[in-house]
Amino acid sequence: MIERKELTNILRAQHGDDVDFQDAWITYCDLHEEDDPVALEKLSMMPEWDRDERLRWRMLLAEEGMELTPDQVDQYISIVQLRLEQ
Repeated sequence: MIERKELTNILRAQHGDDVDFQDAWITYCDLHEEDDPVALEKLSMMPEWDRDERLRWRMLLAEEGMELTPDQVDQYISIVQLRLEQ
């Protein structure tokens, strides 16, 4: 598991300052606790999604009441990648 400051530095380098670093840390910790092989397999596919697949996922989330911007989706996928590398 990476340290909070390292996560912040990585996300800042990739996405600039337009990141909610507190939420990013919580998301990273939640993902780090995930140990379900099926869930991890699904997460591992996310970094390879193209623009259309990311849009479909955003639409599914919106239908469930969770609105994310395209940048937030990219940030989430970056966090997923960091989690999977651990």
